[in-house]
Amino acid sequence: MHLNLPHVYVELLDTDDQPVKPGEPGKIVVTDLNNHGMPLIRYRVEDMGVYSEKSCPCGRGFPMLERLEGRVADFLKLPDGGQVAGISLVERTLTRVPGVEQMQLVQDRLDRVSVNRVRGSDFTEETDALLISAMREVFDERVALEVVDVSRIPQEPSGKYRFSICKV
Repeated sequence: MHLNLPHVYVELLDTDDQPVKPGEPGKIVVTDLNNHGMPLIRYRVEDMGVYSEKSCPCGRGFPMLERLEGRVADFLKLPDGGQVAGISLVERTLTRVPGVEQMQLVQDRLDRVSVNRVRGSDFTEETDALLISAMREVFDERVALEVVDVSRIPQEPSGKYRFSICKV
């Protein structure tokens, strides 16, 4: 994704509001350079992204975002102080665990994560055990993991699905 710098200034910041290095995820902060009447200065869009040093083959020459990592609020917290991008964890798990049509991670405490899971057509008695095993690659035994069987994952008012919700 091109960063159209003649019209916007984009910063990617860590948790201490310091610039991150290219290739590292950071909170996206935008300053609009066109709106002189009501400018947005250092507006936090609540998204996380990764700055790229690569050049686009289209030849435009603008810097680029390598990828969007999800919403700031959608990062789950680890007991040791680290974070994990919920959307990446859900996408990775869905490709590795058969029998799950949809899932959503909800963290209401630092030591507990609920996995809302919609059964897929290839669901078996092993599906939930595989799901927990995949989650254990990220969350150690200090974090209680609970699989909740749901019929569907509700959409937000925007029409989007939230893959992870952190209430901590």
